[in-house]
Amino acid sequence: MKIRTFEYDPLPTPTSIRVVSLLHGESDITVFGVPLIPLSIQVVDLNDNPRFQALSYTWGSPFPPDHERSKDYGPKNKFPVAINGQIFFLTRNLFEFLQRLKTQELYVDRRTKPYNKTRLIEAAEAGSANDVFFWMARGADLAAQDMFGETALHYAAENGYFEVVKILVEAGSDLHRRDSSRRTPLDCAKMRKRRKYAEVIEYLERADINHIVGSRPRPLSPMDSQQFWIDAICINQDDIAERNAQVAIMSMIYTKSSGVFVWLGVDDESTMRAFEATHLPSQEGMDMWYNDVLNNHVMEDPETRVAKKGSNEAALKYQAVVNLFRRTWFQRVWIIQEIALAKQIRIFCGRVEFEYHKLFIMFHSPNFTSRVNSRSLAQALELARWRGIGGSELSTLTDIRLRTSKHVFERTVIDEYVKKNGITLVPTWEHKLSLSLLASKVWSFRATDPRDKVFALIGLSRLPDDPLKRMVADYSKTISEVFIQFAKIFMQGAPDEPLQTWHTGEYEVFECLEGLSFVQESPDISRTFDGQELPSWIPNFTAPLITTRLWSPRFRAGVSPDTPAGILPDDDNHTLRLDGAFHDEIVSVESQIGTLTATHFHPPSWLKLISSLEKTYLPTGENRVEALWRTLMTNKLSSTADNPVHDAQSSFRCFMLKALWSLTHTSDEDTITNLNLVRETDDNNTLPTWEEIQQYGEKDEVGKPRGIVRIDDRDFDQTFVHFYRGRLLYRTKLGYLGLGPWSVRPGDEVWVISGARTPFILRKSSSDDSLDTDKRSLIGETYVHGIMDGEAISGGRMFQPISLV
Repeated sequence: MKIRTFEYDPLPTPTSIRVVSLLHGESDITVFGVPLIPLSIQVVDLNDNPRFQALSYTWGSPFPPDHERSKDYGPKNKFPVAINGQIFFLTRNLFEFLQRLKTQELYVDRRTKPYNKTRLIEAAEAGSANDVFFWMARGADLAAQDMFGETALHYAAENGYFEVVKILVEAGSDLHRRDSSRRTPLDCAKMRKRRKYAEVIEYLERADINHIVGSRPRPLSPMDSQQFWIDAICINQDDIAERNAQVAIMSMIYTKSSGVFVWLGVDDESTMRAFEATHLPSQEGMDMWYNDVLNNHVMEDPETRVAKKGSNEAALKYQAVVNLFRRTWFQRVWIIQEIALAKQIRIFCGRVEFEYHKLFIMFHSPNFTSRVNSRSLAQALELARWRGIGGSELSTLTDIRLRTSKHVFERTVIDEYVKKNGITLVPTWEHKLSLSLLASKVWSFRATDPRDKVFALIGLSRLPDDPLKRMVADYSKTISEVFIQFAKIFMQGAPDEPLQTWHTGEYEVFECLEGLSFVQESPDISRTFDGQELPSWIPNFTAPLITTRLWSPRFRAGVSPDTPAGILPDDDNHTLRLDGAFHDEIVSVESQIGTLTATHFHPPSWLKLISSLEKTYLPTGENRVEALWRTLMTNKLSSTADNPVHDAQSSFRCFMLKALWSLTHTSDEDTITNLNLVRETDDNNTLPTWEEIQQYGEKDEVGKPRGIVRIDDRDFDQTFVHFYRGRLLYRTKLGYLGLGPWSVRPGDEVWVISGARTPFILRKSSSDDSLDTDKRSLIGETYVHGIMDGEAISGGRMFQPISLV
């Protein structure tokens, strides 16, 4: 018998989709004698409200790219299934999901050893109302009994969990079901007398109790386990017109689905430990994870940290959580829409189910958020990513879901938090975000097809009034065309759309031209697409940020009532035309050390750089040592210290003491000469003497290995490494100190852009000898000590049109 490969029929209406079902039994089609997994596919119309759930998964490997197992998930590694009696090939990860589904390993009432309990029974026994709602919403069996014959209601009653008892009774639990000892739930409450047992007894003995049973339906109907919408199967990937049309209704698909089934991939040896760490209270492993995120500047990579702890169970759970968040699914840009619009969410890693709301609490519990505000939390998570700690994407995802979905249980968490802390959420808090603002918030997410970094956000974003700011998913366009079109929109920002954070009630605004601060170098990701390099002013939307952006409300380099931010008209889409003012030329830059994504530094080169400055730093009147430490910190002082300047100076002195001991030797005469020269005008004694440096090292050389500088939790250390990664110190012709992009070089220019909070480094074309040309390449944003508050434009300096190419 000849077996045909599956062929698609065209979809009949704009709101038609295909749904796939797993069939019982075995397929008649076999490969090497093994029956294929049998599936059926049918067409439904979303306007008819069909019942289905959407699958959220990764097309490629569920493991990180550098994981040993990822090589088994290559695009050519396909597995056959039977669809409507015809053969169809799937990627390995999707095939493994269907395998688990067929063996019923993902069954909601799956039992756990040793007592044969369901997850609903375990939730009731623990007294967790949230978990009880979670499992009931997924169709858990209220009548299920464990090996002792007890139901969820038995356990809730005997442990005195009054609220849980009410939930189960109102949902329809059997009051008269007897366990193996012939006890009803009421009998259990009378026998055990725990917690609020008196209220439980009074409630269960109410005269109208039989009218209460089943009086309140389950919070949501069970997710359909038979029909799935799976993009790789349900969209004809070879038909560009159909892909465009289906992506255009993607938000409708996820809104109409009964829920989203998340498949993280098959489980591994650490999955169960990750579950225990994230779902059980008071786990030391999670404390390690929290601390490493918050102290990301000083943490070791997770593998080194665990190796030092040996087989310590807390360390193993910590590593398991790290492994979980390193999975590819957490970084997919499409999950933003999939999760944000989901009525319900089930998350499986192999046979282990992770409860979404437990993961939510990880990032939004008072345990964590009380130590940092929301902005620094996001920054901490982002910087921890460079040390191998994931989680930044999930933190962002939970926040966007809160603003988008009308079905989330997390609202109760927010309501309690804002009420307790006296925070007022404005009505616009729940509004959809514009495409530009949304893109700025989800920068670290990834996409196999670079165009999806934009297309995946369209259905979730607010439709702009201006037709010129609208985009549609069109896979006939090249990557460069999509990025250039979106960059023009992105650069306009969302200045009329203040974003309020519920943790603090504070606002932040994605300002016009702030998009320029997303232009950063990336060591491994090319800016060339379709054989064409992106213009210098366009961020590489596929590349992660390698360092903290400088753009901040605390700077006003180009901001004044007379210098509005704006983009000048230009017929060339490849050019961004702005008003700018030339400030200075760079003449000296410290040498690059190490790699772009690591924080390497060489303080002796700083001393050499500032030794050629005037003894008084002319732009501000400070001595040059103070100008140095303020530049390295981008002048960000503590907002809580009684004397922040003193704290910064003293911590800088401690830093230089240990750094110069570690990175210089007695034979380094140039460094000693520069140190003595600079100290002559160091009125505050901020730099240590060479004798003090030697005494520091001789006092206790144990734990002070040469070549290694330990970053402490002092003001300077923490702020310096926060901004210094991927940047270099430089000096200008007029005697300014600055901190600029990794590729900055002598001859580059410092420009102030009208309306921009930070100055920018621009570069003339090497082939253009004309001094009056207005074309420049953008290298990146910069900090220049002495012009960050608008000093460079305060004298009425005239702006001129400048074209970034």
